[in-house]
Amino acid sequence: GRVMAVIDGWPDSPLSSYDADEPGGNQVAIECGGAVVWLQHLLNGSIEVAVGQTVQAGDALAQVGNSGKSSEPHLHIHAQAMEREGMGASLAITFSSRYLTRNMVYRVSVH
Repeated sequence: GRVMAVIDGWPDSPLSSYDADEPGGNQVAIECGGAVVWLQHLLNGSIEVAVGQTVQAGDALAQVGNSGKSSEPHLHIHAQAMEREGMGASLAITFSSRYLTRNMVYRVSVH
């Protein structure tokens, strides 16, 4: 997909507290196939992509952090339909043909 937004510069919050000023914290939005995939709560200063850049599976994007409205380090990922006038409905995401469910732990090997 193509990187359409990058927000960086929000510090990580101490565990069990959060910053409500920027709920998503440091984040990257990627447009792909009529959808936008959002990756949020990234580590401050770790984002390795820029707006307009094309990315593909396996590319390093950023490190997981605890920025924004997050009480512990984790990756928030969601997809939305892209419509003419902004963002549309939420979309299901699959990894290796498996649907993710809330609070599911999905492990990947990093090469």
